[in-house]
Amino acid sequence: MALWRTGAETPAGTYDDREDFDRHSIFGRVDRLAGIPVRLDCGRSDPFVAANRALAERLPGVEAHFDPGGHEDAWWRAHAAAEMAWLAARA
Repeated sequence: MALWRTGAETPAGTYDDREDFDRHSIFGRVDRLAGIPVRLDCGRSDPFVAANRALAERLPGVEAHFDPGGHEDAWWRAHAAAEMAWLAARA
């Protein structure tokens, strides 16, 4: 999932303007995740790793995994089973 810390990090056209980014950014709505199990998986070479690390710092009880790799199909395939097992354990 694409995750940015600020609107300035987003590609042109991703949001209408700064207000649109602020309105929809998870960073301004972290409190809505209270009591909901959250797992973050991100490769250390992923362009979104800084935002994922920042989000992990703000979420109490988050399960975060930052492993070698990037934002490519092979990385996601290698992690999908663990992610699905984590989800199934909470269903």
